[in-house]
Amino acid sequence: MYSNSEDRSIRKNEGRRRREEKYYELDEDTESVQPSQKRTRSSNQDEAPFVWRKKADLLRKKGIDPEREEARQRAELRAELASAKKRREQRERERAEWEAAQIESAREREALLNEGWHRQEASFHGSQHFVRQAIRIRDRRASDVDWIARHVRLDLRLNVGVLDMEEVLKGMNAHKLQGLAESVEEELDYVVDFSTENDNGVWNRKVRLEFWKCVRVCVKERVDRITGGMNDSVIKDVDDLLRGKSMAKLREMENEVESGLKGGDDDEDGAFGEVDFWSVALSGIRARIAALRLKELSEILMMERAERDAQQGDEEDANERGVDEEEGEEGERRKGGMRDGEVGRDDEEAGALLGEDEEENFADEVEVPRREVKQYAWNDKYRPRKPKYMNKVHTGYKWSKYNRTHYDHDNPPPKTVQGYKFNIFYPDLMDASKTPKFSVTQSDKGESAIITFHAGAPYEDIAFRIVNRRWERSHRRGYRCCFDRGVLQLWFNFERYFYKR
Repeated sequence: MYSNSEDRSIRKNEGRRRREEKYYELDEDTESVQPSQKRTRSSNQDEAPFVWRKKADLLRKKGIDPEREEARQRAELRAELASAKKRREQRERERAEWEAAQIESAREREALLNEGWHRQEASFHGSQHFVRQAIRIRDRRASDVDWIARHVRLDLRLNVGVLDMEEVLKGMNAHKLQGLAESVEEELDYVVDFSTENDNGVWNRKVRLEFWKCVRVCVKERVDRITGGMNDSVIKDVDDLLRGKSMAKLREMENEVESGLKGGDDDEDGAFGEVDFWSVALSGIRARIAALRLKELSEILMMERAERDAQQGDEEDANERGVDEEEGEEGERRKGGMRDGEVGRDDEEAGALLGEDEEENFADEVEVPRREVKQYAWNDKYRPRKPKYMNKVHTGYKWSKYNRTHYDHDNPPPKTVQGYKFNIFYPDLMDASKTPKFSVTQSDKGESAIITFHAGAPYEDIAFRIVNRRWERSHRRGYRCCFDRGVLQLWFNFERYFYKR
């Protein structure tokens, strides 16, 4: 039971709404409101519908046509229902858009939170790629791309020479070239993940990226040759056209061919009418430029590798000398009955306190004397050239008793030459079984000497002026003379003299 007037009003309105819904319904076909066919006053379906006569009479008294009024009301109801339907569809559409926006916002928040993790995961996969590559190279299981990567992996101590892409790609079939192309793309993706801990101006991410881009150009050109259906005669003509061209000449040809293929003013005489030939030529020019650039980069990296090996060798020699000297000093103490902490008189007089030592670039190259210049039998076939080198001069001073008396740290003594490090590069020796040699001759001035390095074809002799003093020949004193990985290393220090009473 309803207890108050509000409940009765609600009940009355609900009853009225139900009665109207029974009487009127929306016709889906005509979109008009029609009297409900379900409403019957009795069980007899043929009985006429109910007509509100008093309402009709009242409307006629007011001068209103009942049928028109009913039609107007139906039109208003139809418009209201259509408007309600549109509002409902609009609400559903807005709700769907809001839910989609919420989902996208949640996805963006999740991506922002996990961005660091995704970056770390990608970096981890890249670092593991280089670890696996190093293991394959070390275990002699290197793939084709690993064989190329050896030239740019300065973090590994490897025996590599100058990279020649013509030799690397020679004999590869289409399947191997396709696999190599995919591996090169993978290397380009992983370049950003390589450790930059030991980078410098010579070996860094930019150099590694340029290296692999040049490799990609060479591999792509070779793939196009094999899979593109090029005519063998066209390929031969292109090779003959480009053989022996320098980098500058190739770049000039590249610009000319590009302009001609674009239909510029340079092709007034129709020199570039054979589009197929010049397209192949342009691809070959770019590949040849990339191959020459790879040779330059590999030579630079080979010199940097030798420098790093030299520094590492210095550290190893220093550690070895330190151990040997400690053992020697301990033995002398035991023989002489000296206790720990006691200093001998000779050591005190020698003043063997270390001063400041440093290494500087050394390029005091001199002309080989005419009497030593030879006419080589391979001059006709190979162009003689001087080898590249990276030399260091070791200078410094010691705080001897004399220097301690006459100098101090604010006014240090003059530095003197204490040794040299010669690194001469012979990557393209015709006979690699013959080891390069050196000879030392007295110069006209007694204070200096001429050291001359002799190799073989196609390298000429090269000579430098050095200080004329006796050498230390013990490896414990820093002496090294070896030829490995196409690099001749000659390191030596001069003998030191101490005054003893």
